[in-house]
Amino acid sequence: MNKFPSLNILLIIISLLLGCNSNNPQKTALLNFREYLDQLPKSELFSISKASKEYRKNFTAAAPEMKDSAFLDFRSFYYDVINSYYEIFYNNKGLLNELNANNNNDPRVKELKSTLDQNGLRISKTEGGYYIDESPVFLYSQFKNYVSRPVSEYLLIRRKELEEGFSEDSKLLISYNSLGDRITTWEKYLNDYPTSPLSAEAKFSYHLYLNSFITGLDNSPVAVDNILLPEMKKVYSDFIRKNNNLESGKIVEKFYSIVSNNNFHLTSDLDDFYKDNQIESMKEMELPTR
Repeated sequence: MNKFPSLNILLIIISLLLGCNSNNPQKTALLNFREYLDQLPKSELFSISKASKEYRKNFTAAAPEMKDSAFLDFRSFYYDVINSYYEIFYNNKGLLNELNANNNNDPRVKELKSTLDQNGLRISKTEGGYYIDESPVFLYSQFKNYVSRPVSEYLLIRRKELEEGFSEDSKLLISYNSLGDRITTWEKYLNDYPTSPLSAEAKFSYHLYLNSFITGLDNSPVAVDNILLPEMKKVYSDFIRKNNNLESGKIVEKFYSIVSNNNFHLTSDLDDFYKDNQIESMKEMELPTR
């Protein structure tokens, strides 16, 4: 199965690049912060709170670039804790049984939810069962006043996306109209903040949503038997009308023009369009859930 490029690699690259641009005192503070994070046990949820406090202690008055770099280090650590704690959570069969029974009054369930809430986490559920996930509001609410405007705006956009989700079992959790809004949101973000330290991630989201919008998902198709679904005609027409001044609007217009000229059949005439506009099919892809 094909895999869409992972954000983990982007996180590492971004953090390293930002760290290399600091002067000596700032670089020392950043290195000390990284050492502090390395010493915190990633299997303990309260490590997140400790790391967050350490960030505020050392970077509240720092230069914007330094704040952003340290924040990205914190965020990588935050995700590492989530991943490390998963095995502990998964092997706690007694707790999982109480969750499956919807026994929210069980002391273990109450304690876990309280600990998660104090550390910017939540319990989520998919068809595969329960898992520990980030709270949609945590990073934005805790760091919006301590990072640069481009990073704060990025976190604000992601807060909404995390609340809504994206896909599950190759099926969209949002409407195609909402997916179109996500495309233009990220395009405008990239136009407003071309040098954002999170521009690589913004581009990742933009292309993910644009590709999904044009090619569809396995269980949220845009066409059946290579014939465009009637409801998608309106989705594309509305998107083009509202966004004719944006690059994404022009790309979708090209796609829709080719399809409409072929009586709304998806034919090989689209091959050059896909190649020229770097459109990758989302069929059989392992997609993010949020």
